[in-house]
Amino acid sequence: MEELTEFSPIFTGEDVKLYCEAYGKSTPMKGTIRGEINRKPQVFKTCVFATLDSSAGLQIIFSDSDQYASAKKFKIGDKLEVRFVSEETDNGVRLKATSFKRLPTRNLYTRSSPVTKAQFEARSILAEIAHKSSEYLRSNNWKEIVPQTISADRDSTLEPLSLVFPGLGAEAKLEISPLAQVIEFAQAMNDGKVFARGRIFNRAIRDGYTSPEEPVICGVMMDHIEGDQRAMQSLSICLKTSEELIKAALAPYKFQMSRKERNWFNAVWLDQSGVALSSISPTKAPIHEIISNNETDGITIYRTVWPSRTIVVEGHCAIVNDCVYSSFTLHCERVVSMLSETKFRRLQIGPKPAYQEGAL
Repeated sequence: MEELTEFSPIFTGEDVKLYCEAYGKSTPMKGTIRGEINRKPQVFKTCVFATLDSSAGLQIIFSDSDQYASAKKFKIGDKLEVRFVSEETDNGVRLKATSFKRLPTRNLYTRSSPVTKAQFEARSILAEIAHKSSEYLRSNNWKEIVPQTISADRDSTLEPLSLVFPGLGAEAKLEISPLAQVIEFAQAMNDGKVFARGRIFNRAIRDGYTSPEEPVICGVMMDHIEGDQRAMQSLSICLKTSEELIKAALAPYKFQMSRKERNWFNAVWLDQSGVALSSISPTKAPIHEIISNNETDGITIYRTVWPSRTIVVEGHCAIVNDCVYSSFTLHCERVVSMLSETKFRRLQIGPKPAYQEGAL
């Protein structure tokens, strides 16, 4: 069996037993196990033995000197994530911990918050913004796809949200952004304008407002424009699309805005060029901040900033072979932030309403 070195799948004790039956007890198995300590740990002078509710009776030994001090404090109910390698003993098989970390023991339900009227209204606005933006794109001949969200790809510079999905036989992650899939579809179908409604799944706290599962609309425009200025022409079209998207998203709620904010809809959008993205400065009109790296990889990135100092759209433009690719990502929750003070960083956990029981 191929040695698992690049990633550590989530296993159970039953998985280890099946592995040993197939490949022999003397063949080491590497992986990760998660669970709750369900028996009183056995503490010795140089090691600690513990079992988890997911280890199917197999003992986990913590014998490294840097583990011992923490392991001897284990108690029933502690939740752990343990990286292990299986080893054969006279009494069968046990799991030797190579590293471990504690998991939250507090019930997630106690960290949820009740749904308020303000939150309901904010999420209603969120749905309307996504609908109006998508409606605008479809009316302008953009094709929509439904992106996938589960991925086993580990190549990412950002920390993804992970999940345990037995169907993949390994720990998977939630795709951080649907943008890569939109680009892939545009290339495969040779279609000029493709977009998707999806979510950005990310552990990072980017602005203290958006959630770790932020709804977004990602679009890619593929152009066969000739000439030296083809990249700037394509970028100009993408910037115009960003402007119209924001206007379409906010159109139903203009009456909630002040006169000053409503005037921004008719203002001339400013293009501000630079060599690096910096902190957002106050501005009297909506702007596009444009950063070009033509001397290196030929990629131009931009962000569209509303005068309330909110980054509403981000995107890029790049030349690949004979094509120019321009992208945008509309941050729907940030649009809502201009209309509501409700935060989306909350957990939705708890029992379903009575009328829903048994419905799923």
